[in-house]
Amino acid sequence: MNNTKLKLLVLSLILGLFFASLPLPVLAAEELSLELWYMPVKRPYFPDAKTVAEYMQSDLDKIGVKTTLKTFDWSEYLERTEDGEHDMCLLGWSADLADPDNFMYVLLHGDTATVGSAGNVAFYSSPEVNTLLTEAQQTTDLAIRTKNYKDAQWLVHKDSPWVTVAHSQNLAAYLSTVSGFQTHPTGAGTNVYANVTKSGSTTLTIGRVGDSDSLDPAETTDGQSFKVMRQIFDGLYNLPAGSTIPEPGLATSFSTSADLLEWTFTLRQGVKFHDGTPFNASAVVFSFQRAQDWADNTSTYYINGWTPPEAGYIDWIFGGVNVEVTEVDTYTVKFTLDAKYAPFFNTMAIPPFAIVSPTYVKAHNGTTNIDRLGLNPVGTGPYKFVSWVQDQTVTLEKYDDFWGTANGADTLIFKHIEEEATAIIEITAATPTIDILDDFSGTNVPTIEAASGVNMFTQPGMNIGYLAMNALRHPFNNTEAVDDPDFGGQTTHASLVRRAFHYAINRSAIIENAYGGYAVQAKNPFPPSIWGYNDTIEDYEFDPDSARDILKSLGYAIKGGRPAGPDAITALITALGGFIVLTILLNNRRKK
Repeated sequence: MNNTKLKLLVLSLILGLFFASLPLPVLAAEELSLELWYMPVKRPYFPDAKTVAEYMQSDLDKIGVKTTLKTFDWSEYLERTEDGEHDMCLLGWSADLADPDNFMYVLLHGDTATVGSAGNVAFYSSPEVNTLLTEAQQTTDLAIRTKNYKDAQWLVHKDSPWVTVAHSQNLAAYLSTVSGFQTHPTGAGTNVYANVTKSGSTTLTIGRVGDSDSLDPAETTDGQSFKVMRQIFDGLYNLPAGSTIPEPGLATSFSTSADLLEWTFTLRQGVKFHDGTPFNASAVVFSFQRAQDWADNTSTYYINGWTPPEAGYIDWIFGGVNVEVTEVDTYTVKFTLDAKYAPFFNTMAIPPFAIVSPTYVKAHNGTTNIDRLGLNPVGTGPYKFVSWVQDQTVTLEKYDDFWGTANGADTLIFKHIEEEATAIIEITAATPTIDILDDFSGTNVPTIEAASGVNMFTQPGMNIGYLAMNALRHPFNNTEAVDDPDFGGQTTHASLVRRAFHYAINRSAIIENAYGGYAVQAKNPFPPSIWGYNDTIEDYEFDPDSARDILKSLGYAIKGGRPAGPDAITALITALGGFIVLTILLNNRRKK
């Protein structure tokens, strides 16, 4: 080979390497453009949902996924997400009871993915996960339940129906003149104020960033509503302050059949509702059947055609287990289940199973909307309802005939404050206008800590904030089988897209900026403070390049990414082709 040809070969190799290093064009790559909905209200699991959504939007844009942020009025938001109208939405859950079932079944079982009343707003349904969760519901063997929940968490981790964001801490502030206050482990929605006092005052004012949507236990799952209802109503068993172990409420004891399909409760005698009517077994039967009928949309206790903002929570809880309640005698009721349901006893202590006054409900059925129980609650609890000026205050006064112990303030005022910044000012002012701020975001902790005469309460939260990706909508509905680059074997196209979004979103930055650092990054659907948590799962790292690789392999357009290295075979072919072409051109030139 002469010197000229050698130079041509070297030049060809250099050009071959250069062209081989360039990324090949992706023909007809699809550009993903999706809506990301964020909550219009503040909740402990998302103290600033808009900021969370903006961080997610920025992170997804960096890998080439366009997102449009949208929100709605809270009631409309819940209705539309339950109807499955979203591509992606931010939502969360605060525990009603310390049982994995309260998260896993309610939020991820296929039975709760019904359009129109979905608790599972990812509309995720895995036969394997469904079987594990149903089996865990229907056995009281703790070892089996624990294994099933751990196995289910592993499958959910691989399928990634959510981007699990954070478990926030419970944060509250209260004046140093307040005694007996603590946030309940399940969150502020279960706080008990019956024995909270303020020195020098008979009135206790609780500030909250949000208003209730109803005060009827059958109508709502809203945390702001629970905060008030917990003071007005009792269940057969109640969750006491500071504990997740139910204690006797309107029932004094219970017994079960050997097969756990029958639960018999002995009721407390001498209890009266706030309207003066007696509490008895017929009230329990009425309250439970009413809630159950509402969940099934068969209740006769709608007001002039009015329907509740949410219905179906009792179905989310019990799922496929049918429950019938009957009156044994005046102070005995029996619940009969058609299948075992391990968390049954604990569910008796949560707000949706509170006992309401049948007399009031029946007397006002068919009257004006303003008279409905949701706006005029009547229970047996330590405080009775006085007034509700919506978006301003709910006022309660101590019920003198309460069956239990209540040494708290004579008057409770739940004050709605539109902005958290305003609430912080109200409790830290030289003359505070609220006594307790029942939850706030971690970004305001420095201000609370610096304030004189204000104490702060903090504890790990039993909650989860997540981004749900809707399996009813593109691209999360693509069930084509594809190779799994992370776990081997095969998975679905949709699962890989969801996993790519998990890789793409910088959750640690979200926690630092939207939670002020007062949260832990979530890798499972429920927090580590609840038994059955699978800590062996390795969380997805923030890895935008892996997100791009996945999306590119599925045929989607991407943005940015790691520089592509030269492909040796492509480089050699390009170099040899270039050498041949240059040699031919050189020979033709010499012939001329």
